[in-house]
Amino acid sequence: MQDGPKRPNDWRHQGPLHLPGPRQPHRPQDAQGGKTPKAVKKGFELFVENVPNTDTDNGHGTHVAGTAAGWGRASNGKYAGVAPGAHLIGINASAGGFLPLIMILAGFDYILEHQKE
Repeated sequence: MQDGPKRPNDWRHQGPLHLPGPRQPHRPQDAQGGKTPKAVKKGFELFVENVPNTDTDNGHGTHVAGTAAGWGRASNGKYAGVAPGAHLIGINASAGGFLPLIMILAGFDYILEHQKE
């Protein structure tokens, strides 16, 4: 499945129905001036206060997301993820690079509780 022509550094994609027309930002907060819109449910907010976006300090989640669903745009499609173009929802369970097991389990609980949404 392909959402359209691959372009270097193209951060946009078609909506979930793959209808022609305007495209959406790949992260909901990109359309909201860097803030997560109210329609996007937030998970456990035990350590995060007033963070304007979901960027972290180490990029591990970005790397894993690219391995899973990357288009391979920087390599003209040569190095794409295992499911190019899949829609992902990120869940951050770490606190400043520290990842306690209880937070990993809480992340899984959040996924299971919200899997039908």
